[in-house]
Amino acid sequence: MWAGHLAAAEIAAFARARRRFRRRPDADRLHDLRVCARRLLSLDEDLGTLLRLRGMKRLRRFVHLTGEARDASVLRALLRDACEASERAAVRPLARDLRRRERRGMRRIRRAVTRLRVRAS
Repeated sequence: MWAGHLAAAEIAAFARARRRFRRRPDADRLHDLRVCARRLLSLDEDLGTLLRLRGMKRLRRFVHLTGEARDASVLRALLRDACEASERAAVRPLARDLRRRERRGMRRIRRAVTRLRVRAS
């Protein structure tokens, strides 16, 4: 069945992104992990009558959990790119706070992702 093959491919992509993130968590790998997770959630929503994916409730909570770290990472990059050299000292406290939020979020995500499993049933 084509839906089963599609689900298997998306689950495998998520598993690869999960392994890469666990090995070395960073903003790019977090982005890839979030994209894979959101694709699985979409697949479940769109094909829910054809197949059942297990672990979607946990995956939804996981995507929500990743938001703070991803937001902090994006804001930090925007801040870095938007500031002139003369403004860097003024925004340094904000940049430090964003980095702290990003690191805290990455630690939480790393713990949560080790327990996260998605399967087709």
